[in-house]
Amino acid sequence: MPKRRADADRPAEIAFDREARKEYLTGFHKRKQQRIAKAKEIAAAIEKEAKKDAKKQIRDKRKEELEELVAAGKAAARKAARLAAGKPLSDSEDDDGDEWGGIEEEEEETAAAPPKVDKEEQYVDEDKFTTVVVEEMDLNADSSAGEEAEEEDGEGEKGKAEENKQEEDKGKKKWPKKPKEKKKKFRYLSKAERKADRFKLKKRKEKERSKFKAEKEKRK
Repeated sequence: MPKRRADADRPAEIAFDREARKEYLTGFHKRKQQRIAKAKEIAAAIEKEAKKDAKKQIRDKRKEELEELVAAGKAAARKAARLAAGKPLSDSEDDDGDEWGGIEEEEEETAAAPPKVDKEEQYVDEDKFTTVVVEEMDLNADSSAGEEAEEEDGEGEKGKAEENKQEEDKGKKKWPKKPKEKKKKFRYLSKAERKADRFKLKKRKEKERSKFKAEKEKRK
């Protein structure tokens, strides 16, 4: 049989802490918010480090570009000084002067000297002999001629439309227009005018009432 532990190893008393139990049971939301805050702090620190690295890379790149620019300026200054002094340039300096300027420079060179279009060629066949003449076309003249033709066409169509409209108007019977009646202007009556109207209405009613009584007596 296994030996029992000595009584000395056993705790004298096991205490139940109600406050600790209450804090554990009611602290789930609090602990969750603490974990969220800690995660946000870690993410902010990582983002800060990333921004710092990006700024460092930008600074290094700008520094390299500045160094290259300074070196190119110094080389140009040395070349100008040697030319001013009448000294011959080295092979490296000559090569620097003949650097490629890019696509834009090539396009400018090609656009500066357009090829000539006017030419005459002859084609000989077994049975026929043909001469072809190619001339440069003036785009401005063609566009102006086209615009004039369009204007003439537009004017002709407009004139035809007006003539058709006049013919239609002739065929239709025109009815005389009725004169428009003028609307009476509305205005509010004054207090004296309203009083006079009420008095006239009262007199008219009294007159009609007396007339009705007289007719009634005659019938009797």
